Amino acid sequence: MKKFDKSKYKYQEFFCEENIWWLGKSLHEEGVALENQYVLIFSNDKKVTPMFYQGERLVVWDYHVVLYCEKEAIIFDFNSSLSFPCGIKRYFSRSFSAQLPTEYQVYVRKIAMAEYHENFYSDRSHMLNKKGTPVKDFPNWPAISPRGKKGVCLKDYIDFSSNPTDIVAADLFIAQCGFASISAKKPRQKSS
Repeated sequence: MKKFDKSKYKYQEFFCEENIWWLGKSLHEEGVALENQYVLIFSNDKKVTPMFYQGERLVVWDYHVVLYCEKEAIIFDFNSSLSFPCGIKRYFSRSFSAQLPTEYQVYVRKIAMAEYHENFYSDRSHMLNKKGTPVKDFPNWPAISPRGKKGVCLKDYIDFSSNPTDIVAADLFIAQCGFASISAKKPRQKSS
């Protein structure tokens, strides 16, 4: 597998949806076909998404976005302490636990990268407090605007209560990729 240096790609902490949008463009410029790239959004109706190996600890995100190269079966996740990229089977078995209560079950929305590049936009409103002040530093690049006519805002992509037809449980998603389900064994994690 080709080595990738994550430090050479655009990255801003807490803006995974924009980081992955830019990563898709960069990988395409490096020769990775857009038809092979997919955006995976992890979340659930409660917006409580526990993931292991996010840095050196378990993190509970409201949602998380990664890039999936289907042909090679690899995941690019800037926040993961696993390899960059990581094989999908290893990524899913380490990042998610099958021992979690039902209300924390993680679901996956899969979007073709070409569609994401065409339609995604972020007004960054999810990172503003009630006074309209950023709660975290914004990226130093301009907010991403839709190129398509309809445009899909981040809040619509991460709303797992609407359009449930394109959302599947993480266990089912990994099985559809041709791998065994997520391990029932709790992932080991270094303490922080």
